Amino acid sequence: MNAKAKKQKRLLYVSEKAGFYGGVERYIYDTAHTLKNAGWEISMMYAEEALDAKGFLALFDKSFRMEDVDAVIAEEDFELVMILKVTAAEIVSKLRLAFNVCVCVSDHDYYCLRHHKYFPLGRINCPLPSNLFYCTLCSLGRGRILKYSALLNEIRKCGSFIVLSEFMRQNLLKNNFPEKAVHKIYPVCPVKEIKPRKAFSKPPLIIFAGQLIRGKGVDLMLRALARLKSEYRALIVGDGKDMDFLKKLASELGIADKVEFPGRHDDISEYWEKADIAVFPSRWQEPFGLVGIEAFAHKIPVVGFDVGGVGEWLHNGKNGLAVPAKDVTAMYVELEYLLREPREAIEMGEAGYEFVEKNFSPEKFVRAMNCLLKETGGNNV
Repeated sequence: MNAKAKKQKRLLYVSEKAGFYGGVERYIYDTAHTLKNAGWEISMMYAEEALDAKGFLALFDKSFRMEDVDAVIAEEDFELVMILKVTAAEIVSKLRLAFNVCVCVSDHDYYCLRHHKYFPLGRINCPLPSNLFYCTLCSLGRGRILKYSALLNEIRKCGSFIVLSEFMRQNLLKNNFPEKAVHKIYPVCPVKEIKPRKAFSKPPLIIFAGQLIRGKGVDLMLRALARLKSEYRALIVGDGKDMDFLKKLASELGIADKVEFPGRHDDISEYWEKADIAVFPSRWQEPFGLVGIEAFAHKIPVVGFDVGGVGEWLHNGKNGLAVPAKDVTAMYVELEYLLREPREAIEMGEAGYEFVEKNFSPEKFVRAMNCLLKETGGNNV
């Protein structure tokens, strides 16, 4: 082999779950697939298996259990280790002392003891940085404060950090993460060629995709749907502990005949292809909101609450309509508007598609990761 040839870049993802569990695991899978196609060697370290772990792990060149971290350190060499969700400070400490470690901060877990970033009473979003005294009170004793503090301290010592939105960058800065070490790198969302939409379905189809938990705000969406005067159908695609509550609420609101709950599906392409409007009703401060750009990739406009990092991709009046957090009346008004103005909705969907095509391509993600390696001292770039 040519002595000047570059050695294959080696990246280790580290996260609690291996499998298709939620947004973090989808991010891992999609970005790992992108980097592997670009010639990187991709490995995974995990603590437990989740849905379709076998299929998930088949993508990776190597996989390791988190309990074997010492053996991995002794036997393997990685240009970069990317930590996503880890709960043990000891694991972070061992990895950062052995490798070039980057933490992808994809949610609020590391600096919010309750994880949700809203107060327990009324689910009012919290704008404050981490504070051991107040966070302990806010968590109502549910968190282990010493374990939480130790983990946050170890995470802060890592070499670099990836965030998906300016909102998350500001959160890290408020929580005393080093500014120069924080890098905003958009995720991957490749687009397929889609024919221009000419008209809405009859009746128009409104879609939500995600976990059915209170923070995702599907109950708020249902209350907005119940006020619509225009005809529509709705799909609530996903699963979670709120499923029965939401079905009961739809019945109480008198819209059970218009709302379908098809459950969880790993590939929801068939639903996107049929949908006309997507709703993003989260009440918690979404770090980014990957499902929003997935809707755009199918030329679907989004009506969503303007919380957290949603404004990074939802540009009011251009690719969708942003409404104030938890404002059910505003959501109803904007949904009614798009149902009555399908031509404008279709134009917004086209704008969303162009936005994703420009900003979330695999090529752009690979370039950003190469730049990160150069800046953090990774080899063979």
